[in-house]
Amino acid sequence: MIKLPYIKIEQLDDYIISTSMSARYLIEHVHFEYRSPYISNKSLADDTWNLEKYKKRLLNQLESENVSINSSPNSIQRRTDIKRISEIGNFINKSSGILFPTPIVLAVNLRNINTEKKSPYKLLPEEKCMEIESDAILTVIDGQHRLLGIEASNPDRWDKINLPVIIIPNADISVSTKIFIDINSNQRKVNKSTVYDLFPNIKLSGYNAIGLLSQVIHLLNERDTSPLYSRIKTLGTGVGSISQGFLIDYLNGCLGAENDPRASDNPEAFVAYYYQLLFQYFKIVKNIFPTDWQNEKSSICKTNGIGALIKLLPLLINSYGQIHDAEYSYSDFFIRVKNQHPDIWVHGNEIGTGYKAQNELFQMLQAVL
Repeated sequence: MIKLPYIKIEQLDDYIISTSMSARYLIEHVHFEYRSPYISNKSLADDTWNLEKYKKRLLNQLESENVSINSSPNSIQRRTDIKRISEIGNFINKSSGILFPTPIVLAVNLRNINTEKKSPYKLLPEEKCMEIESDAILTVIDGQHRLLGIEASNPDRWDKINLPVIIIPNADISVSTKIFIDINSNQRKVNKSTVYDLFPNIKLSGYNAIGLLSQVIHLLNERDTSPLYSRIKTLGTGVGSISQGFLIDYLNGCLGAENDPRASDNPEAFVAYYYQLLFQYFKIVKNIFPTDWQNEKSSICKTNGIGALIKLLPLLINSYGQIHDAEYSYSDFFIRVKNQHPDIWVHGNEIGTGYKAQNELFQMLQAVL
């Protein structure tokens, strides 16, 4: 039995309970049960749907083998993303301060329905606490990745982490399913460009590079001398042909900007370098392909063209050196591209979109190098 402070929150003709539980208590008492597929012949089941193999992979990520994990065709939870669990564990190990401000949602029921007890908990308003029976079973409705991520973190941290918890009293499978659907089907993922646009507000290490890249992108989009003037959708929607989220992901993935030590050691130099690099680079592209550049429907201005060009940039730097020292070589390269592939950007409009299309344009550019 455990005693916890609580707040009873009434909603219409029902109520929920808000409380706080230690990470260690949750790890030791919460029951994880995943929805199994409807495959009667186990020999036909893919390894993905084999509970024992999945459980073994999951437990390899965790610090303990005492986590309760089972499978049932009536369960509501989807299989957890093991990579995401590992990432959350690493995040906890490296973090300080507030980790999880949003609540874990739990159903609390009696483990043995034949017991004389009528409820898995008691509310004791006189003592300003609630008691959860020792034979109560706690099942996750929302928050399984957070809990397993904590379990994958350093156990020395578990007693230092308390989590806000919402308890749904006596929630059977019908009630739990409805709440799970309400929570997960109505969520709308925040646009990545909007998320990145907020990074400059954060003054913590680890957020520097993205926040600074967001500053660079705003400068490129807002200065009327920039080749990318008014072309970037800084919040992912509205006017523009390329999103801030796409640009930042490609600058990190292709140029390794997020690992540039100047982001922490010399932020002004970081911003100056990437602004000047992208300004000069796309100015050269604009000058060599003026008609395409002015055509907003051309692939040169969209994800296909911009993605291929950014992917090409580190190869050009490796071949010719930094752009401020080799502007002529960069210009000469794109003149050769224009001579050999005069319709390259028209072709870019005909091959669909996505990574495969960007890579096809990149390979055409690379072949000229």
